[in-house]
Amino acid sequence: MEKFFEFVNMIKIVIFDYDGVIVDSFKNIHSVYKIICEQLGKKCPPDFEDFRKIFGKDHVVLMKNLGFNNRDIEDSNLIYRKEILAQKPILFDGVKEVIKKLKSKYRMIIISSNNKSSIQKDLKELG
Repeated sequence: MEKFFEFVNMIKIVIFDYDGVIVDSFKNIHSVYKIICEQLGKKCPPDFEDFRKIFGKDHVVLMKNLGFNNRDIEDSNLIYRKEILAQKPILFDGVKEVIKKLKSKYRMIIISSNNKSSIQKDLKELG
């Protein structure tokens, strides 16, 4: 146990992934794709679990599964960037408390493939 505390005392930085660790954005993504599909004349599953099934491993698979062509993909990316910023982030239970506690002792870093301005907006909104 002593070695564990020695290790913990060596930690200077805590690194988090954003999406799927701090926030659960999948319901927000579903909401945005419903908007995208409505604007592009495509059908998006209204049921969340049905959406999850066709999502695949990423949005590229999803767009293929929704029948998007190249033009649809370009248009959907523009719509997505605008609409995702309008979504309220959903924190995983207990994450805010964990981050506050860690922040008092360590430097905190987020690494993500998400849009930087979206993350900054969400973090500010979440306190």
